[in-house]
Amino acid sequence: MDAIDIIEDTERKAKTVSKKSFPVTGMTCAACASSVESMLGHTEGVYNASVNFANSTVLVEYDSAMDLSDLQNAVRQIGYNIIVDAEDPTEVQEELSKKHYVSIKKRTLWSAILTLPIFLLGMFFMDWVPGRWISLVLAVPILFWFGRSFFINAFKQARFGKANMDTLVALSTGIAFLFSAFNTFFPEFWLSKG
Repeated sequence: MDAIDIIEDTERKAKTVSKKSFPVTGMTCAACASSVESMLGHTEGVYNASVNFANSTVLVEYDSAMDLSDLQNAVRQIGYNIIVDAEDPTEVQEELSKKHYVSIKKRTLWSAILTLPIFLLGMFFMDWVPGRWISLVLAVPILFWFGRSFFINAFKQARFGKANMDTLVALSTGIAFLFSAFNTFFPEFWLSKG
């Protein structure tokens, strides 16, 4: 391949490369941004992807012939979303952020309401045996219904060998729940070990 062929090849590639910024939703930490960058970087037709976590956008250099839904699908596999087909993507991003905020607010409120009896039982009635079972029953919806997004996102990340803050939260709360549930079912186990 001579210099002329290389120049012609470079010109041809330059004509087929598009560069565009897309809003990203669902990122909560720097590891999230890294995961989005990595997934897009390994997507066929993407030459470069750079995430700006501060303003929740990704700048993508991609083959002009590429279907933008491929970008969306790649990022959705790990629990995030890219807004590619909106007329005003910033407005859509703000609307989705507001909905997400309202959802988190409701889940947090209900979690707090259900956590209060657990706190009171644990602090003031810790020797009352039925209190342990009440706490277990109340902890299940807190963790697995209101906190399910942590487990879902951690699983999506783990499928691709990645981890983020959702992974940390899911592991720590899951292990604490399992340990507490074990102690509720077998309260004498650790005492018998000395």
